[in-house]
Amino acid sequence: MLDGSWNGDSTAIVAVTRDLHIAVLGCWENPREAGGEPWRVPIDDVKATLREACHDYTVTVVACDPFRWQQTIQDLEHDGLPMAE
Repeated sequence: MLDGSWNGDSTAIVAVTRDLHIAVLGCWENPREAGGEPWRVPIDDVKATLREACHDYTVTVVACDPFRWQQTIQDLEHDGLPMAE
């Protein structure tokens, strides 16, 4: 499952097996550095992590919230990943 943000928040990829084992495969959190540039989720890193997970495991579906991630979902579907909104 991908729950993504675009900026100022956090994004995570969590895997759930059929026997309900849960593992965090990736997590990108806002460093909240005062006075720094606005933080954005590194979308290329998120995509790479999803591609790697689908390569390493038998993934039946990647469920995700499409808000602000529509293009990423389309890119990953084009790559053959089993994406679902």
